[in-house]
Amino acid sequence: MRPCLPFPTGAAVWLRASLVAGALAGGAVGLAADAPAPAGAAVLLRVETELFEGSAPEPVARSLTLFQDGVAWNFLEPSTTADEAVPGGEIVLHDPARGRVVVIDEARRVRTEIPATRLARVLASLRTWAEGSDDPLVRWSASATSPPADMSADDAIVVEGPGVRYAVAALPAPTPGAAEQYRSFADVALGLRALTHPGGVPPFARIAINRQLAAAGLLPETVTLELDGPGLGQSRVLRSRHRFAPRLDATDQRRIESASALLAVAEVVDAETYAGRNATADR
Repeated sequence: MRPCLPFPTGAAVWLRASLVAGALAGGAVGLAADAPAPAGAAVLLRVETELFEGSAPEPVARSLTLFQDGVAWNFLEPSTTADEAVPGGEIVLHDPARGRVVVIDEARRVRTEIPATRLARVLASLRTWAEGSDDPLVRWSASATSPPADMSADDAIVVEGPGVRYAVAALPAPTPGAAEQYRSFADVALGLRALTHPGGVPPFARIAINRQLAAAGLLPETVTLELDGPGLGQSRVLRSRHRFAPRLDATDQRRIESASALLAVAEVVDAETYAGRNATADR
């Protein structure tokens, strides 16, 4: 695995895509240990996510995540900023009962399947590399933790490190189990981004934040990430906003059915080939 460098070319794209997926979250242990929800505990959850940069009134990217029957379908919409393309037009299926993640490129009708255990190894390797880095921010990220607390929806989490600040406002999960299933998907989304879009700030501070939220039965309503590192050339502020609903509508159901049909016919390629095709398309 190529190590996650401090702020290489494309780091901002990786950061945006991770936030849009509800990520900058996750954990190597969680990926390996995730199990299907107990019988009767399946969650219906709809999550709309918008990502904003700086004070811009319009989002630079959007995604929709649908939880049903123990799996999560994430639809990342194609979007662009003034100077960079944000990866989009992808569908991610998180199927914890089968220990797999499937990524589908809608336009090219190809898909790749990645075992959750591989994503866990990617994050474990990334943490080991970050622990030995000479960059203060990268090294801090390897051991960053959120402050332990008995949380409520009135609380906010703030975690700060060298050149980085996370601020998270939370709200109660609408149904039992929703916070944990959302965290499980967010872990997977992060591992996936670390594998297919290496670069950027290692995500372990947000790992700790999301685990604290899930343990308290909370979901992230807004997440603000402030970056001020020398490799960026300028400070950046990224803010994600999440809207949660404990139900799926008819349009959501049709979207899942369409994605399932595409899953059955899309050409299967390995992860490296899939990432290479997307990189070529982005140029």
